[in-house]
Amino acid sequence: MSIKIYADENVSAKIIEGLRKLNVDVEYSLEIGHIQYPDEKHLEWAIEHERAVFTHDSDFLIAAQRLAKDGKTHFGIIYIHPKHATIGRCVRGIKLIVDILEQKDMMDHNEFL
Repeated sequence: MSIKIYADENVSAKIIEGLRKLNVDVEYSLEIGHIQYPDEKHLEWAIEHERAVFTHDSDFLIAAQRLAKDGKTHFGIIYIHPKHATIGRCVRGIKLIVDILEQKDMMDHNEFL
C-alpha cells in the first residue's frame, strides 16, 4: 500500500500544491479545519486515517516517542527543519519517499528530509 500524507498547519500551502501536482495523496490540516490542534491530536487523526505526518515541528518526534512507550503504533513522521524547508526540497523529498517506500516501511519510522 502506498504512503498517504497528512501535513500539519506548519507546512506551506505551496508545498501541498506541489505534492498534489505530482499526484501525492495529501490531506492538509488547514483544509480540514485542524487549526491550532495539539500535536497529539494531529497524530491521532493521522493514525486513524493511516497517514504519515509531514511537519516542520520537531515536537512530533517527541509525540511519536511517547506513542512507542505506550505500545502504540503510527504511520510515520516525515520531518524537515524549518531552515531547510524549501518548497522544492520538501516536494522532491516527499515524492521520493512515496515512490520508493511502502506504508509498511514507514510504520513507527521517522524520516528526515
